[in-house]
Amino acid sequence: MPARRALLILLILLTLGMTAREGETPLLPARPAAPMPGGEPPASPPTTFQVYLPLVARQGSEAPPRVDFGLVFITSAEWPADPDRFDRARRLGARWDRWPLYWSGVEISPGVYRWASVDTALRDALAQGFEVSLILLGTPGFYATGGLPLRPPVGGSILRRSEARTPGAPIAIAAASPPAGLYAPIFTDGTDRPGPGKTINPENRWAAFVYQAVARYRPGGAASREVPGWPAGRGVRDWEIWNEPDLSFFWSGSAADYARLLRVAAIAARQADPQARILFGGLAIFEKPDWLREVLTVLRNDPDPQLRDAFGWYFDILPVHSYSYAWQTFRYLNQVKGTLGAFGLIKELWVNESGLPVWDDYPGPTWDPNSGYRGRRRRQRRMWCRARPTRSGAGRG
Repeated sequence: MPARRALLILLILLTLGMTAREGETPLLPARPAAPMPGGEPPASPPTTFQVYLPLVARQGSEAPPRVDFGLVFITSAEWPADPDRFDRARRLGARWDRWPLYWSGVEISPGVYRWASVDTALRDALAQGFEVSLILLGTPGFYATGGLPLRPPVGGSILRRSEARTPGAPIAIAAASPPAGLYAPIFTDGTDRPGPGKTINPENRWAAFVYQAVARYRPGGAASREVPGWPAGRGVRDWEIWNEPDLSFFWSGSAADYARLLRVAAIAARQADPQARILFGGLAIFEKPDWLREVLTVLRNDPDPQLRDAFGWYFDILPVHSYSYAWQTFRYLNQVKGTLGAFGLIKELWVNESGLPVWDDYPGPTWDPNSGYRGRRRRQRRMWCRARPTRSGAGRG
């Protein structure tokens, strides 16, 4: 109708501070190495970019900047993609692939790593031109400090597969508990302070794993020298620390335990790759809506505030997960932005899991049409039309 066509789009402008590469709009800037206590600040001052989040549809000349789009599980170590799957993802406009690197699947016994399945899947995704964000999660059973998870919550899709194409590849998290040795010093000199030539303390099992993974898969890392066909100059720079730690199924530890997990990961990862970018574990929010505030409160009381500030509170990017309802995506982004602001923090926001599972997509699985978490294909299309413009960042599910 003419009245509808005359509607103007109401845009909310968010300004986020981040570093830009010369001559281009900064969507995913390479993070400079954090200045160490007593060191020099980054040479390039941060610039800003704008993210437009439409509240109501309208006609107008304004066009939001390009927003990166990705998918979860285009490929994975457990379910490697064939060329046709990569092609279909590319035709959808995906530029990113997000999937888990299960600690429980690569460290097969204490200190013994088996990387072959991850090597192949990651090499193929990078060779196909995708950027990859890896999720580090899953305590091996021999490092577990608590019980095993019983069942996934609604939307717990990261463990949704019942079988794998890759023989021996991990499928489920071995344990959701904090790993043994988490509170041991990160370095062999008995401190958590990084420095040139320092070595990781093997008694901190999580630090050792994170360092090994980042050192192997960073651009120019061990995989680029050891894996046949590895694409030159490619690797992983974006590392998500666990998945949905605010859901009891994925993380059975406390907010203080997760704050320690994040701290150890950031320091160990940057020891392996000073340009590594650290993602806070994607938040589901609905079970523990105050989880982010609880973790930040722990970090505010960090015993070494100079180190905390040098590492940007141990994360660069804050992802959220939002399913089924488009309005909820904006609500979650606004909520976490407010929480960050209460602590004086400005972080890049990503939505890296989202969607509406359908129940009428023959020959796919049959679902309850009355389920509050599912809908028809038509509703799924509407949700994406409404929700996609609110995405800020990349690597979405």
